[in-house]
Order: sequence, then structure tokens, then C-alpha cells
Amino acid sequence: MFLHRLSRLGIFVFVSYLLHISTPSAVAAHIPGMVQLGGWIYVDRNNDGHLAFSNESNPEFVIGDVAVSLFSKLGNVETFVSSVVSDNFGRYLFANMAPGSYILRETQPVEYVDGIDTRGSMQSLNGQAIPSGASAGVATNNAFAGIVMPANVGGDYYNFGERGLALGYASKTSLFASAPPLNPAAPEPMSIMLALVSACGSCLVRTRVRGT
Repeated sequence: MFLHRLSRLGIFVFVSYLLHISTPSAVAAHIPGMVQLGGWIYVDRNNDGHLAFSNESNPEFVIGDVAVSLFSKLGNVETFVSSVVSDNFGRYLFANMAPGSYILRETQPVEYVDGIDTRGSMQSLNGQAIPSGASAGVATNNAFAGIVMPANVGGDYYNFGERGLALGYASKTSLFASAPPLNPAAPEPMSIMLALVSACGSCLVRTRVRGT
């Protein structure tokens, strides 16, 4: 798993496209009345809590195969709902959940130094105003708590940042929490949508792994 994660650090994706297509992380169509939560896992090289995509200056590396767990909360009782791992683009998503209060928890990847986790924001999934009872929650260490999701609301950009490779995992060419990337690695959301489609005559996808 460690090598798989590291191989994702240097992925660069270039996409030329004409069609609007969805990603595997968003394959399931929204069911009216349901809610969803998602975000990214990434290396926050400058430790500012901002995930810079490939269309921004100094884009960040993403991290795949990191586990994120979802818990519902009713009163003081937490109940495990589901667990996913981030995909090749560092993306994770919990879709078509019942409205309610939720907690997101990341399993800290041991080969990385913990960084800044950035709370996401609420989005309407049906074009209507977001109900007043919705809450984006609060960021805690490796978790986002107190997320209140009324029907037809989505929460996104709940991003878990890692500072960089821990000393025991850093190499001479990848210094602890400081080495600049060889390639941009976090495609902006629209590029991710297009890059993961296997049968698309108008898409060109090129990937390159760091160190090759």
C-alpha cells in the first residue's frame, strides 16, 4: 500500500476534452432527498491548508489509498456508516446517504507527517436554497465533526492535508516535507471528471509517475 501511495504522488494528468463526463467517485446518480460528503487527501507542501489544483500555481500532490470513515451521530451516540479509500486522484466520496448529522475521520497514513485538515462547504444538490439547519461542522485532528446535512445537500472539499513524508520514509530525492514536486498532481475537478473515462474519443489522458 505504501508503494502504491507513493506512486500517486507524481501523477500528472493532461486532458483535452469536448464532452462533460463524470468520475467513478461520482458514478451513482443523486437520489432525491439523499445527501453526500466528499473531499481530497493531499500533500500540503506549503502547509497553508489550501489544496492547489493543477490549474493553480504550485499545485499539490494527491495521495491515494488513504482510508476515510463516515459515522452518523444521534445525540451522543456515534454509529459507523461506511469506509472508503481515496482514489488515484486523492478523491473520496460518500454518496446517497440519509439526511442527518455526520462525522468524517481519516486514518492517518503512517508514512506522512500530519498536516492541516480544511473544513468543506455546503452545496445544494437540487438547485434550491440550503436549509437554515445545515452546518458545515468543525475541523479537528484528522476529523470533521458536527456536519449537519438536511435533504438534498452536499458537503465537499473536506480535505485532509499531510505535511510531507515522515523521516523514516523520505529518500534523498524526496526530502521531508520540503521537496518541490517534479510534476503537478492534483487535477482540477473538471479534469478529474474527464480523465477517468476509459472510452472517450475526445479525451487524451497522459499519466507520468514521479521518478520515471
